[in-house]
Amino acid sequence: MRIAIVGNGGGPLKMKLGPLIDRCDRVVRINEFRTSGYEESVGSRLDIHMVNSWTRISGRDNEWRTGQCLWFAFPDPKSWTRMATEYAGFELEYLTRWHLDLLPEEASPEIHARALESFVSRPMQYFSQSLMIDLVRAMEFERAGIMIGKDGKVVQPTTGLKALSLARHLYPSAELLALGFDGFQSSTYYWDPQRADQYDNHAYTREVEYFSQLVQRGAITRLDVHAP
Repeated sequence: MRIAIVGNGGGPLKMKLGPLIDRCDRVVRINEFRTSGYEESVGSRLDIHMVNSWTRISGRDNEWRTGQCLWFAFPDPKSWTRMATEYAGFELEYLTRWHLDLLPEEASPEIHARALESFVSRPMQYFSQSLMIDLVRAMEFERAGIMIGKDGKVVQPTTGLKALSLARHLYPSAELLALGFDGFQSSTYYWDPQRADQYDNHAYTREVEYFSQLVQRGAITRLDVHAP
């Protein structure tokens, strides 16, 4: 089984990988991705759409097709009540600060439920607290003293790295093909090379190191460097 995780960095334009991506068993895309006009480079298939914020889905529900699933890159708002009983120390503080940073549509069960009725008509899932903590542990945030960014918000893994982590969780025995993650360094979008993609609540250097470790261990194959 092959899973393609398509990031939004400029790498996909270097190689015409659209047909290979569309032949994969699942295709994961991120936030405000584009396919129209870029099919030769990034394909058009979509199975999982991961968004890091409620604001990413407004007005896009009419683009969805049967069988596609929306994954929010934050937990089910109802799950926050269990946080204090399952975590302690650094991990509890991290999750508490993350919860405080979320929009009301993402953090409040009541407001979230009302918003879903207005905007979303497709299957949806959530990036759970346990998945986030697993990723924070793997990236060694506590050892590195990573908690709060320059913008005063909790430092989070990028949505791209969350999508990779999700794919590894959902399909543990699959071959994972990733591209478009040069955005960690080039910080532009493949459809708009003039648009900056830099935020103060990501640990970019640590992300590049962790992503490179996954490639070196064979956990993922980076398509925009080597296509199988």
